[in-house]
Amino acid sequence: MVQRASTHKKNNTSGDLRLMATDKEGLKTISALLQDALVPYVSMVYSPEEKRFLLQAMRFKWEGHHLKKDFPEEKQRSFSTVVFDHVIHVHKHNFEQTEKHHTELNFLAVELVSENHLRISFSEEKTVVLTVEKLEIFLGDHEGNWPTNYVPEHI
Repeated sequence: MVQRASTHKKNNTSGDLRLMATDKEGLKTISALLQDALVPYVSMVYSPEEKRFLLQAMRFKWEGHHLKKDFPEEKQRSFSTVVFDHVIHVHKHNFEQTEKHHTELNFLAVELVSENHLRISFSEEKTVVLTVEKLEIFLGDHEGNWPTNYVPEHI
């Protein structure tokens, strides 16, 4: 289930999109909205005390895009925050130590791979696996979209 979220504790986002997912179907919706987002490596933060993993994304605004193909000024990106709650362990795969601080990752998908494990996939086979007590993910846009001429393509 995906639901509109009015606010999220400790995250002040005030853009137009605020969603919370608590099951596999909601997770698919959030994953689709984040596809092709650019995620700075340094924006990924895990707080064991709060059992929270978060990342900042510059996501392409896929919603309604199919209606706006003839209007390039309508193609936009948005700064977004993605919060994964109830996280008890984080494991990163294929991240080189030397590139951590200078890498912008291309978000591919987030999926439930077992009852308590989420996999966040990026291009170049980079992944982050989260062990969670339960599924609760928040996606919220911040104010200030900007136009883009680049529309991600999938071959």
